Amino acid sequence: MKKIKWVKKIERISDAGDIKESIYKPEKGKDSISIATVKRAIRLQSGSRWETKSIKIHKDGTVLKTNYDTFEKACAAAERMMH
Repeated sequence: MKKIKWVKKIERISDAGDIKESIYKPEKGKDSISIATVKRAIRLQSGSRWETKSIKIHKDGTVLKTNYDTFEKACAAAERMMH
């Protein structure tokens, strides 16, 4: 099975600047599946770091219940769903 490249299509940051949502879609292929990540800002003296709150798969307009630990695990699961 060929590795699929995921590309960030949308990135939204809340008005307060503390929540960032990113939507990733496969570079080629199905448009019906995407991966959404939600991150929360941790303010430090030297700047900001982002803590991942959730990584979920969107398929055919619905959000699947599973919250993945890493982006790589979500990619692998989404790729299995595409085949």
